[in-house]
Amino acid sequence: MTENRTVAVCDILGFRSLVLTRPLQELLHGELALFRKLVSFSVKHGDMPPLPPELHDMRSQNRVGFAWFSDTVLIYSRDDTDISCRNVIETVAWLLFSTMFTLTKVRAGIAYGEFTADSVNEAYFGRAIIEAYELEQAQEWAGAALTQAASDRLPRRDTTGARLQWHVCEYPVPLKPKHPCSNCSGLAVDWTQGIHTSFALQWSRQRKNPSDEERQNQPSICAKWDNTKRFHDTVCIQCHPHNRVRDPLKVF
Repeated sequence: MTENRTVAVCDILGFRSLVLTRPLQELLHGELALFRKLVSFSVKHGDMPPLPPELHDMRSQNRVGFAWFSDTVLIYSRDDTDISCRNVIETVAWLLFSTMFTLTKVRAGIAYGEFTADSVNEAYFGRAIIEAYELEQAQEWAGAALTQAASDRLPRRDTTGARLQWHVCEYPVPLKPKHPCSNCSGLAVDWTQGIHTSFALQWSRQRKNPSDEERQNQPSICAKWDNTKRFHDTVCIQCHPHNRVRDPLKVF
């Protein structure tokens, strides 16, 4: 059955490099095993599973629809109600925050529109998937943004706490200069609402920031890192209380 749904396409950043430079068995028992647990934690909103969960276990919840292939996670609303729409955005926010300190950081596009899911046959179609994918590819950070239709689908966030509940904020989403996307609403997923007392996004275990050589040889990766760090420093009110002035309706 075809209906309008809220759909998120989430990709693991740097997945190609991980697979080509690391033994697959090591990844399966290391970073990818942790990623599976963090996906389950974000989707189910339960305790962190002790072992990497099976697909049927991740789907044993009524919050969101869910599919996964290789480095791509698909999260979609089960119906067109406000709560189902919010569940998708909230799940993406949890996934972004929980993977931020791992090697499997995530970028996502969230769209709203025609969509159909046949989970039994693992078949998913619709304009919403295409628009979510195109917006995901256009961004230059570890983060997530909403298309204009997805933004319009949200109710007005003009009461105290409403912006917190919806896990979104207005932000100039960084887009790749050679990958323009006219469908970005300027509304981003606010993953900084994940409970934390400090946030230190380091470039590597050895250095806080990229070296001049790394900036020259890896400009795209460095730009993503810069943009991700800038978003946190600009939006987070836990690490930077003065940011409350930017969005006074976002309260805890």
